[in-house]
Amino acid sequence: MIRIFFDLILALNQSPLDTIFSLCYDIWVFSLSFLPNKG
Repeated sequence: MIRIFFDLILALNQSPLDTIFSLCYDIWVFSLSFLPNKG
């Protein structure tokens, strides 16, 4: 959660698309931490 918070701060200096991709990637990694690894 802290990483996402810092990413939001850094996102202020990025373009809209970069921000969207960064958030989507963080959400994806965040969700994987709660899902079983399927290989």
